[in-house]
Order: sequence, then C-alpha cells, then structure tokens
Amino acid sequence: MLAIKRGQISANTFTYLISIIVIAIILLLGYNYFSSTKETISKADMVLLTNKLTNDVKSIGQDYGTFKKISYSLPGSAQLCLFDLRPEVKDKIIKTELIDSYPLIKDSIDSGVKKNAFILSQNTIESYYIGEFEINNYPHYKCLQSTAGKVELGIEGTGKNA
Repeated sequence: MLAIKRGQISANTFTYLISIIVIAIILLLGYNYFSSTKETISKADMVLLTNKLTNDVKSIGQDYGTFKKISYSLPGSAQLCLFDLRPEVKDKIIKTELIDSYPLIKDSIDSGVKKNAFILSQNTIESYYIGEFEINNYPHYKCLQSTAGKVELGIEGTGKNA
C-alpha cells in the first residue's frame, strides 16, 4: 500500500496552483497581443484605403472624361462617407435634414475643417482629406456601406478634379 505523507499533498497543490496561474497569464497575454494586432491591421487598412482613394481621385480627376469603377477594401461593417466641400454646396449640405443623422460630420463641415472623407465604424469616426472632387446631385454627399469588406466607387475625371 502506498502511504502519502503530509508534505506531498501540499507540494502537489502548490504545483497545480502555480501551473494554473502561469497558463492564465499566458492566455491573457496572448489575447491582448491578438486584439492589439487586429487593431493595428485595421488602422493599416484605413491608411491604405485613404492613400489609394487620394491617389485615384488625383490621377483620374486630371484626365478629362475618364471614368473608372474601383473597389476598395473597407474593414468590417464600416461606412465610407464622401462630402463635396465646394463653397456653393457646403451650405446646402449643412441645411439638409439628412446630415442630422451624422452630427459629428455636420459639425466638422460647418466649422470649415478641410476633411471630405469619413470612415464610420461602430465606435469611431476617422476623417481624411482625399483631394478635390464634386458630387453633383443632392444632397452633395454619399455614404457607402461595406459589403463583404468592399465598397465600389465610380470616379470620373473633369480635368481639374474628380
């Protein structure tokens, strides 16, 4: 028969307790690492989107009559909103009731900040300036919802802007 001494029980319990603590710390650090990596990738996607959009608006806008339909990657359930900032239509945007559903964007446009592209996700709004462009139909802005992580946009060149 096997005899268990008093010191053996407390030593095994201590070993199990230390093992559980080490495993919990490893899992917690791993979770934090992966969640921060996901956030970093999302921010990198935003930078790539704005750079590509800015370059496309600039290059296509200079070629009169050129039209391209381009697909952009937009993370998750985000929304891309583009606003025409020409002085003659800025007041029309501010006065429309449709803009009231975007109070932070309305405030940005009303205060004269030169940002014409907004990426809206669940808890954040990112704003960018992507170059001169016109949206010739009412309400002079367009919000595009991401479908399967993509959004399609048609850009036509007018010779001086898009």
